[in-house]
Amino acid sequence: MLYLFPVFFLNGENIMPKTSSEREVVALRKQLKVYEKEMEKLQNLYQREIEKVAKSAYEMGLLEAGTGTVKRSVLKRIEAKKAAPKKSKKQTKKNRIKKSSVESLQEASASSIEIETPAAMTIPEPVET
Repeated sequence: MLYLFPVFFLNGENIMPKTSSEREVVALRKQLKVYEKEMEKLQNLYQREIEKVAKSAYEMGLLEAGTGTVKRSVLKRIEAKKAAPKKSKKQTKKNRIKKSSVESLQEASASSIEIETPAAMTIPEPVET
């Protein structure tokens, strides 16, 4: 009987839990260990990706040697891009309209005026009752 006692308490855990709540706790601990391993794998993968990006940035000449900081010329280019006004979709649409010929715009406006003015100037006829 004494030789069975150590079997129940391997690694400080009861191998054969008696209640359902103890079984749930054991299952949750196992699940936690699995999640911790997955988290560690993801952190390693993330670190490798960061190293790849840093290496390619260094090869492209964006980072200074030794320090790993971004070069001043690159920072100036980034700041210049941020400072430049961004064109919205409305602005690009306006630019397209401006680029179209002035004559076609004048013709379109003249034809719309001709159509609208006669209807606006007509006097309604009196209705006989």
